[in-house]
Amino acid sequence: MQFLLYRLQPYHRNFNKRLVKSPKLYFYDTGIACSLLGIREENQVNLHYLKGGLFENLILNEFIKRSFHLGENRLPYFWQDNHGKEIDCLLVNGERITPVEIKSGKTMSTSYFDNLQYWRQLTAVSENQGYAVYGGEQSMQAGAGSFISWRELERIPD
Repeated sequence: MQFLLYRLQPYHRNFNKRLVKSPKLYFYDTGIACSLLGIREENQVNLHYLKGGLFENLILNEFIKRSFHLGENRLPYFWQDNHGKEIDCLLVNGERITPVEIKSGKTMSTSYFDNLQYWRQLTAVSENQGYAVYGGEQSMQAGAGSFISWRELERIPD
């Protein structure tokens, strides 16, 4: 099981709020996750109730692979408070924290930045540029952050 699953640890430094401190489990191979869910064909994913979770798993895996390819061993974190506000992914590099929301939808929505704005209000992080990775094809800057196509993850600093 050591190379099938990994734990994504919660980020809970420097907060005065009650936070979720339990890790989340993800698969290193989303194909195995799909197989265990009975998903055999690509079109089944789009109709599956766990489509968002599978997409999140895929994107997290890409960040982990990038870290390993750079010769680093940094897993991303997630952040969640006891009210259910959550940031799907925090890329931590020294003092720099890059928040990333992950959404499987193919269209951009400014609501993707709602939790990022909430998180920014709680932190004194100097690097507060937020990103929303989504299932669409175009990347662009928005007022509250940047929409990043799932095909262009290299646009997000590590």
